[in-house]
Amino acid sequence: MLPLLKSADDSGGDVGSVINHSLAALAEMADSGLPTEASAYCFQKLLNEAARKIYDGWSDWRLSLLETCANLVNDGRQRKIFERQLNSTVEELNDSWSSRYLAERIAAILHRLILKFEGEVHAADFLEQNINFPLFREKAIEAAMANKDYDRVERLALEGEQRDRGMHGLINQWKKARYKAYRLSGQLDKRRNLAVEFILDGSFDYYKELKESYPDKEWASVYPGLIKALEEQKGYQDNYPSILIEEGEQKKLLEYVKARPAYITRYYQHLLPVFRNEVDYLFIQHILDEAQRAGNRKAYREICSLIRQFLKIGSSEKARQVVSQLLAIYPRKPAFKEELLKIKF
Repeated sequence: MLPLLKSADDSGGDVGSVINHSLAALAEMADSGLPTEASAYCFQKLLNEAARKIYDGWSDWRLSLLETCANLVNDGRQRKIFERQLNSTVEELNDSWSSRYLAERIAAILHRLILKFEGEVHAADFLEQNINFPLFREKAIEAAMANKDYDRVERLALEGEQRDRGMHGLINQWKKARYKAYRLSGQLDKRRNLAVEFILDGSFDYYKELKESYPDKEWASVYPGLIKALEEQKGYQDNYPSILIEEGEQKKLLEYVKARPAYITRYYQHLLPVFRNEVDYLFIQHILDEAQRAGNRKAYREICSLIRQFLKIGSSEKARQVVSQLLAIYPRKPAFKEELLKIKF
């Protein structure tokens, strides 16, 4: 199938999908417990296939073949042959992100072989030597967590956060490990401080956990500083309105929506009935803004859906007025007029 990729348009991913399914089938075969002769035969065939020049430039698929091949290594001779070829693959890597990802996969293969042929002690040493690979750091953290060695979890996680700066997903993963360690070890102050970091990064779940860690009276003195810190950030995080709703901060929520009229459909129920007039005004503003941008029947129908939503919250007279206003503003849009006249009051 690989030669086909050089001449075919695979923008739909069909050829790649066939290759991936084939590789998955090979992996399943290798795990099925083949007889010794069949296993040795498949081992050599896969090793030869992975060595072909046709896989130059397709390192991910070459490595998938080698990962499957590793499951068929059954003795020292095969291991020596296999590792020789695996090391030649390592030599082709550079400093790119994709190469670092492939290097991690290669190290994971070697780790499995060491565990299989040399035992847990040597495998643990290899893992420690390659701890800067995220996969290995994750394994080490899991082991430390299982052993209730929370100081080690904290150290490994902090080292990961330092090393993987700029990689938000990994940093978040290491912080979550730290948070769990602090929770399990009863380190409340550290847990609270880390929860604040998560909150300032947009988490609502950690906000709820932080709040639950305080008695009500103490939380009343903590909350103002936290919401102020969120407000002082560049741009609001997604958790900001959720926090305002949780704390019953209707005035702040109204100010937030005023700056973003399109959000009125999301938050109006939390502003009614106290801010009835403001909700009506923001709904109308949002409808008029959308009408200004609309240029096809689909968009007109969406605007009419907004008007029907406006009707449902008890603003029938103002809904009539906005329909009349739209008919007057856009007399040369017959499709829009047709959709507007379908609205039943």
